[in-house]
Amino acid sequence: MTDARVLGAAYDALVVDFLVPLLEGREVKLAQPIAPGCASFFAQTRSSSSDADARIFEALHRGASELTTIETLRWPSMGLLAMSAAMYDALYLTDPSLDRVFARSARATIRDWARGWISLVGVPQTRGEALARHVLVERFEHIRRKDVVVKNWAYTYRFFGRRPPANVVALPTIRFVRQEETTRPLENILQREGDVGMLGLDLPGLLHDLKLRSPVTQLLRAPSNQGFRFSTSTLAALSDRAIRGAVAGHLLRDEWQAAAVLGVAIVEPSLVEQPMLLSIALQLVLEMHLVCALDGRAQTPTVRELVDPGAIRYAALLVATFDDERAIRELHAFDDDHRAILQRRAEAFRPRVPRAALAEMQGLLAHALPHEPAFLPS
Repeated sequence: MTDARVLGAAYDALVVDFLVPLLEGREVKLAQPIAPGCASFFAQTRSSSSDADARIFEALHRGASELTTIETLRWPSMGLLAMSAAMYDALYLTDPSLDRVFARSARATIRDWARGWISLVGVPQTRGEALARHVLVERFEHIRRKDVVVKNWAYTYRFFGRRPPANVVALPTIRFVRQEETTRPLENILQREGDVGMLGLDLPGLLHDLKLRSPVTQLLRAPSNQGFRFSTSTLAALSDRAIRGAVAGHLLRDEWQAAAVLGVAIVEPSLVEQPMLLSIALQLVLEMHLVCALDGRAQTPTVRELVDPGAIRYAALLVATFDDERAIRELHAFDDDHRAILQRRAEAFRPRVPRAALAEMQGLLAHALPHEPAFLPS
């Protein structure tokens, strides 16, 4: 019974005191770090709060709906619970109370717990799960910690991430009490350079590994990641047409930066070796061309942008599509006006695309097309 009460309290600490306020943009609270051994209990329990689950569902659903149409999502799920617990433990590692001599050794254990939770996340199985993970990552990245330093005539008190007790700030005029507040973003909190107690923990790396469990996050941020490569999880997410359309529309906010990155990613040898997966990656690129042409967002690339090898491949792929008989047949799914708009875009690119790049994309397209019957976006 005692164990059940302890585990139930840990679940409430995660769900009620951390996850609900995190998703609602309010102040989160941390109790004790949570070991991944709690996972089996968490998978079959519920919060003692009567409305926590409804509030979490509402926040996740609302955030996911900002990206694309979604009817529902599953909460709670082990993927989302494990991500939340990993975030909880990662944040706990930044608690200055662990700077005490006899508490520093606990950091390595808590770090291992966070990594243990990350290992339980797995690949999202539904559109709702994939989108909800992105919402969770975005909310976590917006965490800020308020550090307060209180000085009076005799002492200086520091409260990092905590509110000063009433007795410390009482009688400010008589005791010459002064307060200094500093708000620190998550990235700054995780990178405590020179802190002996944090050496070897690599909290930024921990956060990076956590983000890798959110394929939608990886896709939306591809333009700012020169090392972006398609993974099994990102391609699984892109196999969902709604997610692919949402990602394509988002990437068009900086079309040629995204083009430079994706043009490199689609020729990665490990991807080319798997034509079915390659076809999904090419779908994203072609969907970007399609959306860009049909909604009037087309940007004229500068000379510099079409010198970049990735951007050249991006443009060449559309040209190659109109040179492939099977691709042309599939284009008849669109009405004549839309097909003409897309073809004008392709012909505008043609004289600016080197022959070698066009031949490369023609080969890539021919390699992928037989493995995806409904290849072009629909």
